[in-house]
Amino acid sequence: MAPSSHFPPEKDSQLDYKYPEAYKYSHAPDNQSPRPETEELVEKVISFIKKTKSLSLIDIATGSGIIAITLKHIFLNLNVSALDISKKAIDVAKVNEKKILKKENSINFLVCDAFQFESENKFDILVSNPPYVALNDKQKLSKDLSFEPKEALFAGQDGYDFYKKFIPKIKKILKKNGAFFFEIGYNQGDGVIEICKKNNINNAHVLDDLSSNNRFLICENYCY
Repeated sequence: MAPSSHFPPEKDSQLDYKYPEAYKYSHAPDNQSPRPETEELVEKVISFIKKTKSLSLIDIATGSGIIAITLKHIFLNLNVSALDISKKAIDVAKVNEKKILKKENSINFLVCDAFQFESENKFDILVSNPPYVALNDKQKLSKDLSFEPKEALFAGQDGYDFYKKFIPKIKKILKKNGAFFFEIGYNQGDGVIEICKKNNINNAHVLDDLSSNNRFLICENYCY
């Protein structure tokens, strides 16, 4: 297990000042470390929950549980589930849950393949920071990312494998008029919007990160 680190490690966080204990996590060796862009993703979900008073959320490909635990820490009444295909990741997420939330079983952690997951009770919000790096871009990775586990980074030759397989399944997980928030690659905006349109999701949009790169695929009024 990697040593405890701050979320994100590269810069001071506005959220860190508000919730300092919520951003110190342990990470499994096969999980990607948190990035500043993921903090931005969390901030967008926080704003949406405050605006809508949403009651339930699922974090897909949760890894070490950073997104799910952070949101549960801030919104104690939020019903949170989180899944990952890696049992090692979920084990570490549960350690982080106990460390940050000071309790166990406040989040419904599931060891499950995201592409096989279905739920009788659909969710208000779906959030995910899935693998999205193209194998074609492997040689372009910065040095800090070159040490990350490949399972947490790469999604086929063009980086779209996860979205192509998962976006058609959203309707089995997310409530109608719910919202989804995905982190995406720096140049994938047009591609993910096209995938959404092919699945009759016509009101999704892409936002840039603070570095002016495509980074977030968002739909705040999901319909199909």
